[in-house]
Amino acid sequence: MTSVPQPATSLLVQARSFLLDMAADSRFALSETEVRDRLSSISAELDRTGTYTHRSEERRVGKECR
Repeated sequence: MTSVPQPATSLLVQARSFLLDMAADSRFALSETEVRDRLSSISAELDRTGTYTHRSEERRVGKECR
């Protein structure tokens, strides 16, 4: 079964939620500026490619929060 691509807006909403979770977690504690800047970067990448790549610290969050 092939996966159906998600609309870029859905990915941006998910990315925002993920980054806000990171900001609230004392182990990662992103500032409001960092969240805003990263969302801007993600949005631009989504506009260009339809997807985005997690940064190393975002992958680390995924590993530590399983």
